[in-house]
Amino acid sequence: MNRTDLVVLTNEQVSDLLSPADAFGALEQAYRDLGSGRAVNRPRSWAHVSQSEPDSVYQLVTMDGGSGPGGYFGTRLLSHVLSRRRVMGPGRARSGDGQGGRFSGLIIAFDVEDGQPLVIVPQDAISTLRLAATSALAAQYLARPDSRVLGVLGSGRHATGHAIALAQRYKLSEIRVFSPNPEHRRRFGDRVTELTGVPVAPAATAQEVADCDILVAATNASAPVFEAQWIKSGTCAISINLHEYPSDMATRAHIVVVKGKQAGLKFAAPEVIDIPQMREIPEDAWNRWPDLADLIVGAVSGRTDSDEIAFFLNNEGLGMEFVALAACAYKNAVERGVGHRVPREWFLA
Repeated sequence: MNRTDLVVLTNEQVSDLLSPADAFGALEQAYRDLGSGRAVNRPRSWAHVSQSEPDSVYQLVTMDGGSGPGGYFGTRLLSHVLSRRRVMGPGRARSGDGQGGRFSGLIIAFDVEDGQPLVIVPQDAISTLRLAATSALAAQYLARPDSRVLGVLGSGRHATGHAIALAQRYKLSEIRVFSPNPEHRRRFGDRVTELTGVPVAPAATAQEVADCDILVAATNASAPVFEAQWIKSGTCAISINLHEYPSDMATRAHIVVVKGKQAGLKFAAPEVIDIPQMREIPEDAWNRWPDLADLIVGAVSGRTDSDEIAFFLNNEGLGMEFVALAACAYKNAVERGVGHRVPREWFLA
């Protein structure tokens, strides 16, 4: 594949090109670059305008990031219709209602040496990989090396992605899972056992799952799904949703690390300013804690005692994460001759 071509990849191709180990390595380098000053990340931006359906609004989300010299920079774009309706009972929200629940998410990466576009990929496969790999990266510093039992709250794709990623990093003897739907728990167990070889035990309550070495909350809940007092000494707890962890978890934990401290920028037309996604999170909500880049470059210490409770808040998707994985997929695609080629000349002035 010629480097003069822009490469366009499908989700299926990205899934074949990127392993959890690839994602882990690419993100470890990206966070190391961020911590050492070689990388830049622009805060996420949300914009909302009214839409023809009275119960919905249009949303565009952008985030940029990358590193240099010799690296890549780019942006992640998410375009979708956001419903104000509640589904699956109270406390769970649904988005992406346009066109049968689908939305458009793209990542565009550029070469920082010549400024030219290299790759365009859909964000779906990368989003699942980068979120799980980020948690696995944090666990390397915050979880006990002898962790054997993984607890998972949630049974969707992000919960599955976390189970796969962590099973590759730890010699797990058991994975416990809880979600409100028993059938979803069963399907999660079948799939994760098939992919990891680790037996999965569906639990009847969230508290049963919290009795573990590493606890992952990966849900779409808008209220806490576990209680801080359930977390035993020595556990590493991880959350991917700002609403799903209890407010006293930070005081329960001996170590708290966040993924990023940038709260993002929000814009909306006056008629949609009241949507839940526009609610402000206090600017200091996570500024008082170190972030993952600090941890990786050694600016702060990770776990120092086997009895410590560690908490990682995998908050706020960062543009540099998406770009790092898109660049990794691009390099693998060029090596293997995979992808749709488009002349870069089409996009140059």
